[in-house]
Order: sequence, then C-alpha cells, then structure tokens
Amino acid sequence: MNRFTFIFLFFVTFRLYSQSGANLVYNGDFEIYDTCPTNVSIVPPVLDPQIEHCLGWKSAAWGSSDFFNSCQVFPNPVAVPKNTAGYQWPQNGEGYCGFGLYLISQSTSGHYREYIQGNLTQTFEEGKTYKFGTYISKAHGELSISKLGVSFSSTAITQNDWKPFNNVPYTVLTNGGFLNDTANWVLLEAEYIATGGEKYITIGNFSDSLSTDTFRVVPYDVDTHDDACYYYIDGFYASEKEELIIENNWIFTPNGDGINDLLYFKLENKTNISFTIFNRWGVKVFETKKSEISWDGRTTAGIETSDGVYYFVLSFQQGTKEKTIKGFMQLMR
Repeated sequence: MNRFTFIFLFFVTFRLYSQSGANLVYNGDFEIYDTCPTNVSIVPPVLDPQIEHCLGWKSAAWGSSDFFNSCQVFPNPVAVPKNTAGYQWPQNGEGYCGFGLYLISQSTSGHYREYIQGNLTQTFEEGKTYKFGTYISKAHGELSISKLGVSFSSTAITQNDWKPFNNVPYTVLTNGGFLNDTANWVLLEAEYIATGGEKYITIGNFSDSLSTDTFRVVPYDVDTHDDACYYYIDGFYASEKEELIIENNWIFTPNGDGINDLLYFKLENKTNISFTIFNRWGVKVFETKKSEISWDGRTTAGIETSDGVYYFVLSFQQGTKEKTIKGFMQLMR
C-alpha cells in the first residue's frame, strides 16, 4: 500500500469539530457577586455559606467551599491574592473559588470533601457533545491529587454531610499527573456526551479515600493528625462542540457524472472564514471566503486539477475566538 492510498483510507470518514464560543456556565469566572465575602464559609452546626455571595454557586454538601475576591485585602481570610488558603492572583478578573478535595482527619473519620455547584444557562441536549474545563491551582495542604471530578445533572445533587458523594456519575479532569502547581493556573479540559436535560454542574473529588491518588508535598503533621489538600478554581466553562461534516466524506469524483461532483459544506454563525486547498507540493490551488464552501475540483482560475491527495486549511472566527482546522482530502475523477 502506497503512502497516499493509506491517507485516503484514514480520512474517508474524517469529521471536523469546533467549539462554540458561548459559555453555558452561569458566572463561570466567579466575577458576579451580591456582596463582598467577609470570611471563609462555615459548616454546620453554625452555617455561614459565604460562597453563595458568588452568584449562581453554592456548596453541594456540608463542606465549606469558599469564595475569594480582591474586594478584600489581607489579613481578611478571603482576600486576593493572599488569603488563608495561600497566595494566588485570579486567572482573570477579581475573584475565584476554592475547596478542599481531600482530607484525612480524625474529626471526620477520614471522609471530608468539599463540592461547589453551579447552574447552566441552558439545558444540555441529548446526544450532543459538550467541551468543558476549568483552571486550577494548588493552595495549602500536605497532599496533592491527580484528578478533578465534574458531574452534570438534571437535578441539584446535595447531601447533609461532608462525605464523598456515592453513585454519582462524573467525568474526570486531569493533565496526566499530580496537580502540584501553586504558582500557575493549570487548564483541565474534557468532553461530555449529554443524556439530555442537564441543568447543574457539581465539581469536586467524587472518589473515596482509598481510590484517590495522592502525592505528599510536605511531611505528615503529627500534631494535627490531618492530611489535606485545598485548591483554587477559576474560569469554568462548558460549550457545545459543533460538528462540521463534509457531505461526501472528504472524497469526491468531479467527473461530471452527477455523483459526488462537488465538495460541499456550510458554516453557520462564523465570520472571517477562509478555506484554502493546496496540492501535494504545497501550491495553493483553491481559496474561498464564503460561508457556503464548495469545490468542483478546479483551481481558482478554473483549471481542472489532477487526481491525488490535497491538503486543506479551514479558519474562521466564532464570537471572539479564532479556530484553525487542517487535514487532507482525496480527489478521484
């Protein structure tokens, strides 16, 4: 099998995907608040959920997830950048949230977790793929963990204790290693295929203590007998992953027989469109900037191209984001 035949077989079912620019998470950057937070959240029996000052967000369980904002200055415990959990500037804007993702403690029998829960601006549609992610940065604590869990649900999930959620479906966010970075924000991303009707997101560590991979950052404290890790989170987003499909599966035969004579697809809600085709020697043979993209196998000057594999570059702007997609196609007359 020669090289070009292999490329043809690989790309015969090739599909393009792009991410829509609209963030479906309400207040996903934690910037909108009703009043400036004054303290860390406090768990029952004295309940003071300060995180709820960050509109659209709350603790999903008794764990005291927190809201930090630069409207406070140190020594206030929820100031930015220096606060009771560590030191970090926001990934963008003025605020971020924080939560304890793992704690081995005598007082809680080793099962302490904190979760934050937010709202989607529109419900997910069944079968659609959504891309989501967040920035995370390690704050204080003796340990670090390797993954973050995100659950999408049609109803709010809550429980009146600080134990890990049981039997809750969730998607793992990870960068392949332990989340140790205290200086920088680390982007974690994943994809989710909706079952339909999801309206809420819950973020935290859904694994029990035995299933949670940990890495020790500082030695065990024999005085407190606690092992914990706390993280900041900022810039949470979720958006629909649009699918752009070439109708004739990236292989076409422009020989005038009325079958597969045209390479065609349409881009909607996009600007600054450019679709360029190059031959195997890198020479540009076709270019268009229209939203309805069609190619009949001729160059821009109207000359028929020869059989072979061609390279394309598709670029466009969705909202404020620019996207470029590259690939190959097969022309056979």
